[in-house]
Amino acid sequence: MVWITWRQHRAFILFGLGLFALGGILLFWSASDAPRYLAASGNGPCPGRDCAWFANFLQGLVRGGAGLVSYVGPLIVGAVLGAPLVAREVERGTHRVAWTQSVSRNRWLWTKVGLLGLPVAVAGLVTAQMVAPWFSTVKGMSGRPFQDVGYFNATGVLPVAFLVFALIVGVFFSAAIRRAIPAMGATVAVLALTFGVLTETRDSLMKPVTVPGREYYSTAGSPVNTIWVADYVRDAAGRRVTNTSACDGAAVVVQERAATWDASPTEECYAKHGWQNLVDYHPADRYWRFQLITAGILAGLTGLFAVGAVLAMRRRD
Repeated sequence: MVWITWRQHRAFILFGLGLFALGGILLFWSASDAPRYLAASGNGPCPGRDCAWFANFLQGLVRGGAGLVSYVGPLIVGAVLGAPLVAREVERGTHRVAWTQSVSRNRWLWTKVGLLGLPVAVAGLVTAQMVAPWFSTVKGMSGRPFQDVGYFNATGVLPVAFLVFALIVGVFFSAAIRRAIPAMGATVAVLALTFGVLTETRDSLMKPVTVPGREYYSTAGSPVNTIWVADYVRDAAGRRVTNTSACDGAAVVVQERAATWDASPTEECYAKHGWQNLVDYHPADRYWRFQLITAGILAGLTGLFAVGAVLAMRRRD
């Protein structure tokens, strides 16, 4: 079974591994060479141009790479690798031979999934290690893997979780529908829906920390390293203030004494009314907890789709 599976899928496996290897070499080389380039330029004017363009270029490059890892990669694995796994055998009629031998249907299926899933998981792990070096390369990006959902999904353990989940979703629809094109469409739709829900609900995975606005927006608060959830005003009784128009004018009357948040006209106006500006956020030290919670959700969903695939394989044609 292992040899047959390898013969059937070796082209995709070798192509995928080669692609990841090439991407890894380019990322590691560029991430290691970029600090030398920036140091040589002194982060100042470059000959004939402003060095800021280079930092912006690097950020755009990392953002694009993170997007490919987070969303495009799983879609390709699920639709191109998982969805045709069973459907292609049925459409070609070769399942009549494969499923009437001494090897059971489930053993046939999970041998294939295991052989394909292992390089997929390794690719996810290696990809996370390829993306991570960039966040210490460009100034201001060190906190982005937690704040930016695209970076967050492309680092830590989530690339592995997303890729394996995508593969199993594809296998489920392949076994259930047994037609390659419809299975691919259903796989893409479910993956897109799942990614969207996880993105929209990420802030709700844990109860946020609430601090006064002056603390969060101070230099020590380092907002770039956090996930901002909400910014609002409460009165002395703890009720949420929905109309703060009484202090809108103060926001633009900024004097020289308003060098800090505490001395700002807006804060003084809030104090006169007995109001307090509050911010809900997730601090940067929750990065790994968010990673593990999200990975746990994906693992649970992966298990459900795997059980569904086993049940779907029992159906007789």
